[in-house]
Order: sequence, then C-alpha cells, then structure tokens
Amino acid sequence: MWSRRLFYLLAFASLSTTADELRQSKGMELIKAHCVACHSLQLVSQHRMNRNGWLESIRYMQRYHNLWALGPHEEPILDYLVSNYGPDAESQRRRANLPYIVHD
Repeated sequence: MWSRRLFYLLAFASLSTTADELRQSKGMELIKAHCVACHSLQLVSQHRMNRNGWLESIRYMQRYHNLWALGPHEEPILDYLVSNYGPDAESQRRRANLPYIVHD
C-alpha cells in the first residue's frame, strides 16, 4: 500500500514541467504544439544548446523517432529554443553558484 502511494507520488512529480514553466515568448505555442506530442517539456527546458545543436537534435528526432517535417515552423522553433534555452540564455533551473569557502 505504501509503495503504491509512493509510486503515484513519484509519477505525478515527474510530470511537473508544464507549458506554464516554459519561458513566455514568441514561439512558445509552436513548442507546445510540436514537442509535447512526443515528450515532456522538461526535456526541452533542461538543455542548453546553440542553434546548430538544436537543429541536430531536431534532425536526430526526425531520422530516428519519426518527427514530422516542421516546414515553415522550423525557423521560429529554433529562434525560440536558442533565445530561451541556448547556451547564453539565463538559466531558470539552477541557483547561483555558492561562494567558495575555505575552512581553517
């Protein structure tokens, strides 16, 4: 009984990333429409890639996971991903680094 409750609690917690947690900007609706069909948004929000990295990821999904052609939506999707989840984007997922403390 206890293990069943724990299982459901952990399963529910793993679904915690919602579209509301994506950064609000132009292109977010395209991410919700194209990405959520196959995986959680946490998979999007946990990565930091440049434009080429995101494009390679899209091509990989198209080649091996049957992601459909994005057509005219590909550029706006890449724009959104790079500006919000690129290597230079401010991270919302981590706290600031702790100061280095030396103990005597």
